[in-house]
Amino acid sequence: MRHQHRARAVRGFARTMPAVITLPTLLALVLAAPAAAGAQQNAAAQPAAEQAAAQSGAAENGDEPLTFLDSVTVTATLAPAPVMETPGTVTVIDSQTIQERMITDFADLVKYEPGVYVENSVTRLGLNGFNIRGIGGNRVMTQVDGFQMSEQFDFGPFNVHQFGIDVDALQSVEIVRSANSALYGSDALGGVVSLFTKDPEDWLRGNRFHVGAKTVWDGRANDAIGKVAVAGGGDRIQASLFVSGNRGSEIRNQGTIETTDDSRTAPNPQNVRGSQVLAKLVFTPTPGNMWRAAAEMYDT
Repeated sequence: MRHQHRARAVRGFARTMPAVITLPTLLALVLAAPAAAGAQQNAAAQPAAEQAAAQSGAAENGDEPLTFLDSVTVTATLAPAPVMETPGTVTVIDSQTIQERMITDFADLVKYEPGVYVENSVTRLGLNGFNIRGIGGNRVMTQVDGFQMSEQFDFGPFNVHQFGIDVDALQSVEIVRSANSALYGSDALGGVVSLFTKDPEDWLRGNRFHVGAKTVWDGRANDAIGKVAVAGGGDRIQASLFVSGNRGSEIRNQGTIETTDDSRTAPNPQNVRGSQVLAKLVFTPTPGNMWRAAAEMYDT
């Protein structure tokens, strides 16, 4: 009798369902639910299993277990914190990314960053400053090693920009896309861009001495750039010296008319030159206690 009542109840329930769902379909869905739940659990556990397998394999080979680290920012909160735990939108670009993308200037540095670009001077004096989400000029604070750079100055055809530092001398760049007036004042209404230069250890990488050189040629403006880096030291005292310079001329075009009126099509004669010197001394008397001294000179 109980089996008959159950069969009648199932038939009654099946009659109340829409016509497109039949009793066999309903039974198939009920039986497939536990299997689907098990598949989801296996899929969720797969990354953890792969990470555990990688760590166990490293242990069998005698290596240390792999450690996955998140990018850390200091600019967004004035204290070291993981990027994923900071409010607002923060981007950290390290020196390895700069080398892999073959970045030569700050326009290339933020080329793939949404909402961020570098303003170009219409007076042909180079790049002006960062623009974050439509706000630029002196409303975007630019820092080098924690010190605010001089404000941008425009007067007629004359322009003083903020890009005297060479990108190859940078250890990392932090871009904060939200207003930080509470932390940095009204100069950070559009955001903050913090540039951190390389320490001697970034050049040495565990060695006692390092010498490196790099040359760049830009055929558009006949711009030749040369860079030299020298670093050395031991466990307690390290020093580094980075020198770069560039020489160039006006951007070329196909114009050949060199008149002095509005019919001129040839480029106006203009020479571009610049140089940078960055010297650093790091003293580590005890573990966890570090003293830094830096001297920087820009001529653009």
